[in-house]
Amino acid sequence: MDPFYEQLEQLVSGPRYPERFYIFSKYTYKDIYALSTGIQKAFFSSEREETICLCAMDKGLVAAAFLAAMTCPVTLVIPHSFSESALSDMYHTIPFSKVITDQAIPFPPEVEPFIVDTQEMMKTEFSCGDLRSPDSVFLKLFTGGSTGTPKIWSKTIRNMFGEAFFLSNKFNISSDDRFAATVPPIHIYGLLFTVLVPLVASASVLDSVFTFPHEIHRSISNGRATVLVSIPIHYKALSGSGVQRASLRLAFSSAGKLNPVDGDAFFKQTGLCVTEIYGSTESGGIATRFGLEEGESSYFPYDCVDWKIKADRLFVRSDFVSPEIFRTDDGFIDTGDQAEPVGKDRFKLIGRADRIVKVAGKRVDIEEVKNKIIQLANVTDAIVISTKSQTGRENEIWALVEGKVEKNELRQQLMAILEPCAMPRRIKIVANIPVSSTGKYDKAAIERIFQIE
Repeated sequence: MDPFYEQLEQLVSGPRYPERFYIFSKYTYKDIYALSTGIQKAFFSSEREETICLCAMDKGLVAAAFLAAMTCPVTLVIPHSFSESALSDMYHTIPFSKVITDQAIPFPPEVEPFIVDTQEMMKTEFSCGDLRSPDSVFLKLFTGGSTGTPKIWSKTIRNMFGEAFFLSNKFNISSDDRFAATVPPIHIYGLLFTVLVPLVASASVLDSVFTFPHEIHRSISNGRATVLVSIPIHYKALSGSGVQRASLRLAFSSAGKLNPVDGDAFFKQTGLCVTEIYGSTESGGIATRFGLEEGESSYFPYDCVDWKIKADRLFVRSDFVSPEIFRTDDGFIDTGDQAEPVGKDRFKLIGRADRIVKVAGKRVDIEEVKNKIIQLANVTDAIVISTKSQTGRENEIWALVEGKVEKNELRQQLMAILEPCAMPRRIKIVANIPVSSTGKYDKAAIERIFQIE
């Protein structure tokens, strides 16, 4: 029998440590498994295929719904935002029959939301169902999209739980670990690192999503967290905050590159290197990098991920890749990232392969423009985009710059280091570039900034 299938069967058969906390001081593992049976009996059909929206911040409810979906022919759909517009867009893209939620938020009038009473539903006696095929799609993640256009990616049981088991083994996660998160469980990073990895390792998770420095401090000191799951914007907020290591042994970052200055500040305060996770919703996890010693800019691919670089583009192959994405004849997918090898076992990311545009007939590397901007004094971050001019015939470069610098001074500095064709036509300067709760740039807010004359 497939060893992975055996792992899954063991997982759905019941908790290894029923009385241990999954959500610390809130839900035991016995509670989570009882809740999964309650969800299955109340909302899922064991015979009819069904698409159900899971709209919840309660990590215990999410874990229970995932367990239930492993033994029923349902597909869970998770939105990238709980806003009325995002939920409406998702419904019209993937019609769902019902909504399982833990909060009162506006849903499309065509569907009926079910606000789960977890305490009542946990009174259900756990019963083990038959595991469905590991290669069946049980989840669809509705992402914001790298271009601002929402995308939907399917994930199989093998995609998600295969990666969860791998990460648990790679980082030696055990039942002694306790996770603290600054990200919600609605994107793949939060789902994996704050729901599934703890679940398969019988570890515990702190209940809240901690976003402010003092909250993160308390989760580490008072909450006795051993694993911090965070994003670059929160490591930036922790810089110089006096955060202490306490019982912390691992610190993760994803959803964008960590500024080395912020990673170094965290190391100086805690003695702990931040482990960056590289990947995407559709590719799953690909590689890690950590520390600030020589070679910190290169990534170490996961042992279970095959990779190659062809024409400066990074291609990967693994069990974590969404089933619908295009594959080459030998099973590789194009990540869309430019890369170069570092020795035989690492690679360095150069930028996005689709970030080359033509301006006035000349090729401009948008990523290179951004890198030159953020190297300037008093600049902490920048977003550089290409957009059509008012005539629609030419591309223009626009830049949103975070920092304490005057626009005229910035223009003078850029004129000295950029070719005329690469010079941003429009520059906006802000104290902080807007980001979403998951640490991604808030595209809608950024568009509004650019629209202000």
